[in-house]
Amino acid sequence: MIGFFGVILTGLIAQGSPVTPEEAIRTAFLKRPAVAAARLNVQSAVSGRDVGAYPPIRLETGFATRPDVGGGEDLSLFVPLDFFGRARAVRRQGAADVAQSESKLRQTLLEVQSETLQAYIGLASAQRLVVTAQESLAVAENLKTVTDALVQARKLPDIQRIRANFELKRTQQIVVDRQAAALASATRLQAVTGAEQPMTGSVDLASITASMIKQVDLRDTRPDISLIMAEKRRAEADIFASKQLRLPTVEAQLRRSMWSTGIEQFGARLQLSVPIWDNGSALATGRAAGFRRDEAAKRMEDLTMRAVREREAAQIEFEAARSSMNSYVGLVGEISEVMNKTQRGFELGAATLIEVLEARRTLSETLELSVAAQQRFDLAVEAILRIQGQLLVELEK
Repeated sequence: MIGFFGVILTGLIAQGSPVTPEEAIRTAFLKRPAVAAARLNVQSAVSGRDVGAYPPIRLETGFATRPDVGGGEDLSLFVPLDFFGRARAVRRQGAADVAQSESKLRQTLLEVQSETLQAYIGLASAQRLVVTAQESLAVAENLKTVTDALVQARKLPDIQRIRANFELKRTQQIVVDRQAAALASATRLQAVTGAEQPMTGSVDLASITASMIKQVDLRDTRPDISLIMAEKRRAEADIFASKQLRLPTVEAQLRRSMWSTGIEQFGARLQLSVPIWDNGSALATGRAAGFRRDEAAKRMEDLTMRAVREREAAQIEFEAARSSMNSYVGLVGEISEVMNKTQRGFELGAATLIEVLEARRTLSETLELSVAAQQRFDLAVEAILRIQGQLLVELEK
């Protein structure tokens, strides 16, 4: 059983060099359909940014059997002229829509990065537990060998050999369980990155560091804040556009006389259309947009305030996790020394098997607590990155 899982895990690790968090995130950005969908949304917004900004030029032609009842000209060309800023209003609305889609793309990237980092950290912790279990297994195997020798030399009763053998089997099962957990974590990482095949290589156990955290302005990096800012821009653009609805429109026209007259005559006309009464539609549109603008401003104020406090709380948790992690590094060293001395004393007959097992269990528990402290530190780093809206990898164009 140990051999089966051990061969699979060792094979995965041996396939390549350790995968860094940035490599895993880059793979997720490339492979995840959610990222592709968000990018298509941006492309759609860019493509439709200026739709409606420039009214079409119209060519009208026709033929009437009787000029007196046909009406109008048989050939006319109409060219709208933007003297009052209608095109500018539409372009401002389109630019705000693009900004919203870009904020949604960044939100998707941040979510994918968080999912990937959490799966990456889970696999790193699982691998650390495999290492600690294998170290405990080496100790148990050595203890079993020493105990067998002492029993054969009649320096220990046979019950001690049975006890040592039990500890060896228990440790072997722990190794099997943790190797299986590591394989499951590797599969989860594959799932969140969207990779078609398992990612080659082990994860880099020392790759999550405090240096990943940068000092940033939340208004520049938080996608939810930038999304509200884009919504506010769209509302302001709608206010501007509503004002244009009350302004005149101008159109240049070129007209030809009717075919049936047999006389070819051309004439130009400058058409000015002034809106007189729209039943308050433009005013209502502007007022509604004004309310949306004010509402967005309040939401942005509230979200920014909460984001600042969330970052402060995450920083407190980060500092506590870093302190705990550093403390366990020292404790593991001290308990390892006690374990080595106790085992040496057992080999020389100066310590009992119970004392060795107790020291070994204390060391195993401390190692597991050290792994948990390392995981808390890694997750604290990820939390700050997520709260700050900070991306470790830029999306490739």
